[in-house]
Amino acid sequence: DAHAIEGDWVTLTVADNGVGISAGLLSRKSTLGFLGMYERARLAGGSLTVNSGSGKGTRIAVRLPMGEVEPNRNARGSGEGP
Repeated sequence: DAHAIEGDWVTLTVADNGVGISAGLLSRKSTLGFLGMYERARLAGGSLTVNSGSGKGTRIAVRLPMGEVEPNRNARGSGEGP
């Protein structure tokens, strides 16, 4: 839906006016879609926020640095350790 640039950061936002997502669903560890989005944002040096409420729609925003990010050597999938 929208993007904003602040200094060396870009924020991308997607929002809808649908039925929303319950807080319980967002906090469940078995929700791999959200878990994957949080992890990818973190690995890229940024953050992800999800705001939603039953019957109030959902707003997802990812904030990422625009410069190069040094790889996180301790992250899963980096080829080092568990």
